Amino acid sequence: MKVAGNTSTISRTVIVETDPTVPILHLQGDRQVTHEAGTPFEDPGAIPKDSRDNPLDDTQVIVSGAVDHTLLGNYRLTYNFTNTEGKDAVPVQRNVTVVDTQSGWYSGWVSGSCCRPLG
Repeated sequence: MKVAGNTSTISRTVIVETDPTVPILHLQGDRQVTHEAGTPFEDPGAIPKDSRDNPLDDTQVIVSGAVDHTLLGNYRLTYNFTNTEGKDAVPVQRNVTVVDTQSGWYSGWVSGSCCRPLG
């Protein structure tokens, strides 16, 4: 409020800090993967780490989604982790595209048709 021509200025500094106890998930391998049909997909997984980049128990990483190597298409894997203090990591995702680049013929079920040459 301006009274008798006087003005004033207020400043405020806000410091945002991240919670040092929140774990961080790191994908092993690429986020986008192209995988050959007919060979089982070996998921490279994700590694949970603390704020100091120390690895945590990766057996506690939960993966949702699956890749069916017998069906051409796109698949999404989502990785989640909760540490012993109950803090959740931000989920990370991997997209896997199953393709047939070797035979030119794929005998799996693709878009409602079976045993049809590709291309």
